[in-house]
Amino acid sequence: MSVEQNLYILGVKDVNTFLEDTFFQKYKNVNSPYFNNLIACAGKEHCSFGVIENKRDAIAMSEYLTKRVPLESGKIRMYWSACVKGCGTHEIADIGFEGCKAKVDGKTEDGVHITLGGKVVSEGLNGFTVIKSAPLRFAHFYIESLVLEYKKLKKKNESFELFSDRVLLLLSPAYIGFYMKLQAYLRAKKIELSLNINAVSKTGKNEEFEIFELGRKIYYQLTKQEPYEAQSRFTNENKREILVPLKKLLPEIDENLSELLSKMLEQEKSRAVVFTELESYLSL
Repeated sequence: MSVEQNLYILGVKDVNTFLEDTFFQKYKNVNSPYFNNLIACAGKEHCSFGVIENKRDAIAMSEYLTKRVPLESGKIRMYWSACVKGCGTHEIADIGFEGCKAKVDGKTEDGVHITLGGKVVSEGLNGFTVIKSAPLRFAHFYIESLVLEYKKLKKKNESFELFSDRVLLLLSPAYIGFYMKLQAYLRAKKIELSLNINAVSKTGKNEEFEIFELGRKIYYQLTKQEPYEAQSRFTNENKREILVPLKKLLPEIDENLSELLSKMLEQEKSRAVVFTELESYLSL
């Protein structure tokens, strides 16, 4: 067996007949990109340290993505660890999952910390956290947001690792996590916006700048007008100009989205400077 849990069977003379066995119909040697490089540790049913079941969680995620975001080409290494000990090597994954507990409506349930950007090069490179304590029941919606961006923006045959280097590393981890949640919220509310995750790539990973720039682009898409008459360096030039609330221009707009954009675009002293101030508006 390899370090990525691949099973090598040697001495096979008739490969085609061998692969017709029902075992290989269930456990395909070539599957969707979401299964080809999938790793999951034993999980809480077989390990006293495990926080989540893990293996079935990993399979459920890959099955969901295979149906929702089919990929004809590409490579995504998704590694799952049921606890912080990291036996599923989640820290070096393209997309890593670490089992934890999360709260939904005040009740504790299974969750995952989500990481990106790990590498299996030289001594390896640990990824960075984009979402902490994501409830498992919502995690597949957040990952769907991410792989939709990969499918839309990737170059021909580009792996997720190279896509991450080219696109995601230009953005702050907080922005990536927020964008994943935002797109999940918009899909749940059936609000269609033509956004790309790299729409704010020249903000220098400054969360305050990312917030204003993303808010500006959403506001314009919805209203076909800029939030302020003049803007420079990610803020409005005329300090006396007042933002017209989205709800006033579009009375039928989702209430949470209207309040979210106000918090993203208000005068500098009033608007959010970090993405954690905005997460409450995106509850699924």
